[in-house]
Amino acid sequence: MKKWAINIIMVFSVVIFCVIPVCASEFDQDVLESIVYIEEDIYLDGEFIGAKRGTGFFIGQYGVDPQYLVTNYHVIEDFIYVGGGEQGNESRLYVAYSQNDIEEAYVVEYNEKMDLAVLRLAKATSKRKPLCIETDFRVGSQVYAVGFPMLADVVIDSTSSYSIEDATVTSGAINRIITESGTGRRLIQMDATIYGGNSGGPLVNAGGNVIGVNTMSAADSENMNYAISMEEVVPILDRNNILYDLATYPKVESETVTTPISKPDETFSPFVVVLITIAATAGIALIVVVAVLVIKRKKAQPASSGDMPKPVSSQQKPMVYSVSPEHGGAKIAVEGRQVQIGRDPASCQIAFREGTPGVSRYHCQVSWDVSRGEFVLMDMKSTYGTYLNNGQKLNPGVSYYLRPGDSFYIGDRANEIRTELC
Repeated sequence: MKKWAINIIMVFSVVIFCVIPVCASEFDQDVLESIVYIEEDIYLDGEFIGAKRGTGFFIGQYGVDPQYLVTNYHVIEDFIYVGGGEQGNESRLYVAYSQNDIEEAYVVEYNEKMDLAVLRLAKATSKRKPLCIETDFRVGSQVYAVGFPMLADVVIDSTSSYSIEDATVTSGAINRIITESGTGRRLIQMDATIYGGNSGGPLVNAGGNVIGVNTMSAADSENMNYAISMEEVVPILDRNNILYDLATYPKVESETVTTPISKPDETFSPFVVVLITIAATAGIALIVVVAVLVIKRKKAQPASSGDMPKPVSSQQKPMVYSVSPEHGGAKIAVEGRQVQIGRDPASCQIAFREGTPGVSRYHCQVSWDVSRGEFVLMDMKSTYGTYLNNGQKLNPGVSYYLRPGDSFYIGDRANEIRTELC
């Protein structure tokens, strides 16, 4: 027998005896590695007036340290109301990995009507993992609500450290899927219990994928609780160029069946599930092994120089510069700091003359995202607006990503700013 055929048989045998079917009825403990406790510390006119708490969860790509997290708008609404994030305001948002390990968070975008907010950290963290998003769910499916409900500490005097060990998990089922009148948002009604502090936490399915954002409970019932479908979150992520993993399932085209088929059972027996799992996994492994062996048998051919990507020199640095004659083409390095643009010479690295049409005193800022290799542009609630080169006006306080070579303008096209690697 050929050596490669023996190898295939050996791998096939190992797969059959080593595959262990996963029980889908249990809570996936890895979900706990994705949640954080969120607190907003609110100051008004320099005086601390209180704090508000909730839950958030990270999203991103598998195997990559996450930087972005999702929560409810009402978890951070006081921060927004008092002008948090504006220059001179002392209010702050924090995420807590534990009682003694906190980090400041920043608002990327929020939607008051949808009651959703996306936050970011200054840089990606290795202390949490991202959840995979799923938008395919059905009435009757098993779900789990995860978060930090305050009620647990009210009923029992506990020593909380605000770490994942203090998270509460409740289970239930999807009772109904609703399109809310007025907002049009899609809500998941479930009987998994949630209380204050659960807000902004993930509603996950048996596979450990997040399907909703836990948001509210009916005032007159403990068994009518609601989460906002992740279908409402995805457009916000897309709009801000935030990468994430989405669980997708291919649609199977079935042939027309003329003979009625009886449905004796709603579910497969455990034995059948095991057989299907083993057969599917073994089949995939067999295909992979054959593909690898076929590739190895092919002659290696050298790639032409035209097929090779052009390397980026390690000496290249991210820079921005103004096209306006008053700046003389001077370039400002961006890496490792935020470049402020406006009319205030004391705080802006690119400062326009006083009275320049369309330019606010503290107009916008540009930074460099090392992990993405892109510039990050944010309008700082300017009077006249910041615009992409295609004329799109930026939403204040929202991060927009630009590639090297892109440009934007502030107030007027005459005030063009360009980005490049030098």
